[in-house]
Amino acid sequence: MNINALARKVLSTVGPVGGSLKVDKEAMGELLTLAQYRKQEERELVLYCKSCADGKDRILVLDNDLTIYHTSLNDVLLRKNPTVKEMISIRNAIKILNDKDVVVSRKEKSVQEIEKEAISFLDLSFSQQDIEEMEWSGRMAVEQKNAREIRQGIDLFSELLGYHDAPGWLRLGGYVVRGGAADRKNRLSAFGPILIYNPQEDSLLLVNDHIESHEKEKVEWIRKVASGQEKADREGAAVFEFLKQAVIFRHLHPRAQESG
Repeated sequence: MNINALARKVLSTVGPVGGSLKVDKEAMGELLTLAQYRKQEERELVLYCKSCADGKDRILVLDNDLTIYHTSLNDVLLRKNPTVKEMISIRNAIKILNDKDVVVSRKEKSVQEIEKEAISFLDLSFSQQDIEEMEWSGRMAVEQKNAREIRQGIDLFSELLGYHDAPGWLRLGGYVVRGGAADRKNRLSAFGPILIYNPQEDSLLLVNDHIESHEKEKVEWIRKVASGQEKADREGAAVFEFLKQAVIFRHLHPRAQESG
């Protein structure tokens, strides 16, 4: 989750060439470190490097373009900040003017590349016992009204289930609303099941249904569920029981899902 959060933070600061946005270099540096790149500074450039199996390096220049190169350090220095002596050479001038032969990616694509690399170093395996312990922690958080740990439980289960923040037409001011895409191919933006957490009242609810943006009555009904005017399918600690079963069904018993 930390890797995903860092990547989102950087992406929010990546703008078009010549734009006013400045890349969040601190967050990008953290992301690069997690992806096991080593930092070094040469010719007033901040570089993050990693050796490749083919003998070349994978090098990201930490500036607003976030260009990743697949070449040598000296070649990157030549192209990004050449000396007067280097510029005299016609061959070097051609390299400086055209770097397509060594560029892997730029801007948003580079952030996504580094994010994938960072995640590749993680051990993402888990057992049913791990999920049961997550559920127990969530239950304890609800009973103790520990808002921070409730949010942590919601975030962890959301990652495992692919839940995301509610679309604009279902956002509720002051509430955390998460859910999954009932059908990713459905252009009507089906959304559900739906988690609703009110941090002000430590109220955790779940609606085991999905709705689409054009279903105005259902949208209004969800709002009433959130405010306590209608009853949710699950409340409090029982929400974490539902999430536990959903993770086990999706990840640990895939054959049951296929047959169902």
